[in-house]
Amino acid sequence: MRFASLVAGCWLLAAGCWTLVAAADGTVTFSDGTEWTGTVALAGGAKLQVHDGTAVRTLDPAQVAGLVFAPRAESMERAFSMPEPGKPIRVETGEAYPLRQFAVRIRLVDGTAVAGNLYATALTVLVGEEKRKLPLLSKQRGKAGQRLDELVYVREVRFQAAGESARSLRVQAPAHDGVGAAAVDGLVPLRVQDGTVDDPLGSPVVWALRVGGRAAVGWDGDDAVLRTRIQTAADALDDFFDVKQVVAVRQVGDDVLTLMRLARERKTTDGPNRPWHVEVWRWRLDGERSLIAGRVCLLRGADGKPPAVETRPTWANLQPVDGVYRLEGFP
Repeated sequence: MRFASLVAGCWLLAAGCWTLVAAADGTVTFSDGTEWTGTVALAGGAKLQVHDGTAVRTLDPAQVAGLVFAPRAESMERAFSMPEPGKPIRVETGEAYPLRQFAVRIRLVDGTAVAGNLYATALTVLVGEEKRKLPLLSKQRGKAGQRLDELVYVREVRFQAAGESARSLRVQAPAHDGVGAAAVDGLVPLRVQDGTVDDPLGSPVVWALRVGGRAAVGWDGDDAVLRTRIQTAADALDDFFDVKQVVAVRQVGDDVLTLMRLARERKTTDGPNRPWHVEVWRWRLDGERSLIAGRVCLLRGADGKPPAVETRPTWANLQPVDGVYRLEGFP
């Protein structure tokens, strides 16, 4: 797993060095899909404080059901020097490095939510017999030469009370060959299994369903000009997949989200397999540069036959009714 600069802030702790506060079973999900499941708690002495835009709120960890982190601002920066004292002359040096600032959305056990900027704090996660410290950052800086999508961060922390399972919602869908879902906020993958899906904590959900050689994705709108720009950037990107088709593009706030149909044609170390994915990528536009900042996989296969992808606007803003998501009208 690629933890990039995040790994510098995550280290193993000797047993007994930290006191657990309001410990509960839970799962930490990282932006590269890695998960830690175990006992999650604030590290001893740490607080859970968030500025909601009006005031600083200190939250009781026992009342928190989950946290979802999403980049609030991202950029590629360079180190610089000011060679002439007193003059506003800035000389950039070295390779560019990624810089990311976060916003957080916290769902409480009473069903309400708090959003804003989290004051940097730390969790402990007991995974089996291994106790780990995990910083929750308000700002993250990568290494020189690193891309934004390579800078791994915590996407979600989901708590569950002792004896309870994580909250899930039901899904009704026609017979299919694959289904996937992700929360739009932060591009958090959601587990879909046995007719249920993880609670997206209030985020809109992008749905995908495959039947044979066709796939439908909940998506509304497209921007042809942006699609051309992003296709050029995707073609230039050094990626595992050598076929990268931008199916549709839409802008969400400062982000540009793209629906991607990906295939691997070059040989792999996995014998005859030819992997394919249907993904959503998140981009940031920085002047003339298009910077990939995150991605999530909705559907995947290894038969070398990626499905034809079509958008389904009626699924784009799908809301659960009586706790049930209903995927209708396809195929």
